[in-house]
Amino acid sequence: MGTKHEDSIKALANKSPYMVGEVHDRIDELKKILKDVILSMAEPEQYSEIEKLKRYSKLRQAKKIMENLPRPTLDNVKSPQAKVMVKRRDEFFKHMDAGPLNTIMRWVIDLVIMVIDYDPPYQQMATWWLVELAATLLSGEWPPRQDMTYHPWWSESGFKT
Repeated sequence: MGTKHEDSIKALANKSPYMVGEVHDRIDELKKILKDVILSMAEPEQYSEIEKLKRYSKLRQAKKIMENLPRPTLDNVKSPQAKVMVKRRDEFFKHMDAGPLNTIMRWVIDLVIMVIDYDPPYQQMATWWLVELAATLLSGEWPPRQDMTYHPWWSESGFKT
């Protein structure tokens, strides 16, 4: 018997399509590319201009990987957290229409859902984050939603605060 973490990963590996095989390898490759690009942006003084360009060019590779991963759906995700996120993502994109920005936002959200679906530490970090955000909303520190119907990217009939 392994550690609690190893046992959790093994249990989810049997369930999530994002945990095993080629799909998992592509997600890991995508995470590595994004980490490299973000680091080069966060610490630009650490990289030559040529190195930065090489890293940015990897974004095309990341785009290709993301386009070829199975999109998270209620049928293929297994964790309860990922199922909730798929429902909220689908509802969000019923209201959001920002043209090409929608594609990028969908990729980011889908990648988060994929990782949440199979990786217990990320599930728990996301849960912590959401609980903390909910507490700030309930305490009034985070202001309530405002009417966004004026914004050209957002459509929502019957908005209520």
